[in-house]
Amino acid sequence: MLEQLERLLASPVFRSSKRLSGFLRYIVEETLSNGGCDLKERVIGVQVFGRAPDYDTSGEPVVRVSAGDLRKRIAQYYHEPGHENELRIDLPIGSYHPAFHLPASAATYVPVASAASLGVTAALPSKVEPLRRGANRPVRLFVAAGLAVALAGIAASMVIGAPGNAFEQFWGPVMDAKGPVLVYVGARQNDDRMVFEDALALTELGGTLRAWNRPYRILRPADLTPESLKQGPSLLIGGFTNPLARRLTQQLRFTFASDGDPGTVHTAYIEDRQNLPSRVWSVQVGTVPAAVDFTDYAIVSRVVDPVTDRIAVVSAGIRKYGTFEAAEFLSHPEQIEALSENAPRDWRKSNMQAVLAIAVRSGKPEPARVVASYFW
Repeated sequence: MLEQLERLLASPVFRSSKRLSGFLRYIVEETLSNGGCDLKERVIGVQVFGRAPDYDTSGEPVVRVSAGDLRKRIAQYYHEPGHENELRIDLPIGSYHPAFHLPASAATYVPVASAASLGVTAALPSKVEPLRRGANRPVRLFVAAGLAVALAGIAASMVIGAPGNAFEQFWGPVMDAKGPVLVYVGARQNDDRMVFEDALALTELGGTLRAWNRPYRILRPADLTPESLKQGPSLLIGGFTNPLARRLTQQLRFTFASDGDPGTVHTAYIEDRQNLPSRVWSVQVGTVPAAVDFTDYAIVSRVVDPVTDRIAVVSAGIRKYGTFEAAEFLSHPEQIEALSENAPRDWRKSNMQAVLAIAVRSGKPEPARVVASYFW
């Protein structure tokens, strides 16, 4: 494990950040030396970030923010070709204790019984092919492999929160529903490959499902039959790239729309059916350089799908930034709490939608903020 730690720290992904390198080294070495019993926010703030022992953790969330950045760096490292056969070090959502997983090549098939023996119920693909260096395989297979192995590994720390909070209000009905969560991620046109930020979104939301010990199954296009979609609640990631998300939102108040064809320069926007013809939540697609500051938008929904009569969650942006930050929003209790501001007292059993705004500065998205919500 220490050898794998050194590989990560020596990579370009981590060499550019002494702060995150020190954070990762500390939590891994503490876990291996004494089980990580002292891996608490305040202790990390003092030992890694040099804060005073009595610093205000709520007013200075350096550890929590850095943990989110660390998860992104780890995902970026394992996304790059050549790392698929390495031991995986992860930082589960809501925890400062790292988790260690076997490489995908060592677990192309993981029996459900093996996962159950570790106290985790898993619905796994029957076969997962690891990426090879230089191979042009869909990113979807890589992520499926990583998540499948993670399900059979060390269970993620729970992030459920107290009953009645926004995190539980949103996710509770999904976690209580029968059947595995059916996850479908949109793909690029013509080549069936994920956008990198959509893969990161899957990692974030997959961590939330693992935190609840919730079985889930990643769907491929061939799996999208009416009968298969009735087997459990669904989680749809991606907006214009995801036909299931498009189909579902077209029936709701907030939906995706555009004034042009894919592949051309046009404006894409989120339409409010109760405020037509406003296009206040719009983004130009196809011409915005990474260095230009702009605002992306996303829709998060939790509704009963009238086609399948099962709960469906949509986490989707107009552009890639919106999709990723929508997943971040739904995965972090402190962010999702913003939904409670305009929600009815008990909205656990309600259908709901929210529009998120994501400021993008020099190609880097900022945390999402809620600009509209609707409960019924």
